[in-house]
Amino acid sequence: MNTLLSDALYCKKTPRAPVWLMRQAGRYLPSYQALRKRYSLKTLFTTKELIEEVTLLPIDALDPDAAILFSDITIIALSLGLDLDFVEGVGPVIHPKICTEKDLDSLAYPYLEMPFLEEAIASLKKRLKAPLIGFCAAPFTAACYFAEKKLLYKDPAVFSRLLRKITDCTKWYLQMQIDQGVDAVQIFDSSAYLLPKEQFKTYSLPYISELLRYVDTRNIPSIVFARGSCVYKQELIDLHPRAISFDWHEPLSDLRRFVPSSMAVQGNFDPDLLYAKEELIAEQIHKHLPQKPGIIVNLGHGLKPDMDPGKVKAFVDIIKSYG
Repeated sequence: MNTLLSDALYCKKTPRAPVWLMRQAGRYLPSYQALRKRYSLKTLFTTKELIEEVTLLPIDALDPDAAILFSDITIIALSLGLDLDFVEGVGPVIHPKICTEKDLDSLAYPYLEMPFLEEAIASLKKRLKAPLIGFCAAPFTAACYFAEKKLLYKDPAVFSRLLRKITDCTKWYLQMQIDQGVDAVQIFDSSAYLLPKEQFKTYSLPYISELLRYVDTRNIPSIVFARGSCVYKQELIDLHPRAISFDWHEPLSDLRRFVPSSMAVQGNFDPDLLYAKEELIAEQIHKHLPQKPGIIVNLGHGLKPDMDPGKVKAFVDIIKSYG
């Protein structure tokens, strides 16, 4: 891992905050859109050479301080022997859905390997100068694709057992990424906002905590993102990740004061800021970016397909020239 990102994650003094962008692969990049005209999403996610190509696109176009592995949070469905497709306007679709104990018992074990991803990571590590960030879905978020959320109410025992199977498979999946050389991993609980806080504490936090403990034993930094993370600040702090990724509903400076100095704060500019003129983008960065250790600049959520790549590049350049 380069010194800049390592120092940020370990809350040391850095010359400036490192920057990378969630969903960095770039639905907004013309080069990515050209690939999408030629290949389905499933093909992009399951072909070694295309995984590498798309991972590198924003590195070449934007020069951020880290690369994000091009994959999808639902990809572990393939390791469990399920069918996975990506439907335009719908997103990932997993079949068959998990509804019963029998469905759970039919999941593959030992897990089916994904050589396309394993080989892509190993190759990227040879090609990249920047750190490579791996990731996974939090078990609750993955479960929302494997089964309908109503299963949580209809049969809590089956839903809990599904979470257990996903958690065990995710450990294996993270270990594969770590073995191939990723420099850090981020856990995405993109569906966290669907849960009331008490259910979040029951059906999400314990499984994220288990993954974090597992990653810690591999001596690699961990980052947690939960959609609605500003609502769950203390709960996420109590997990003791190396870094917490926040949305944009609280100022970055306030979050840096609230989060213990031993943890990095990743975030959290509103993605829609990139529709503004460059002068306003610069003004907001200078207004809200704290000059303190342990800051990683990111967007509070993903970039959108109609965003101007020039504005995205300007966002990165302004931060890299800041301070």
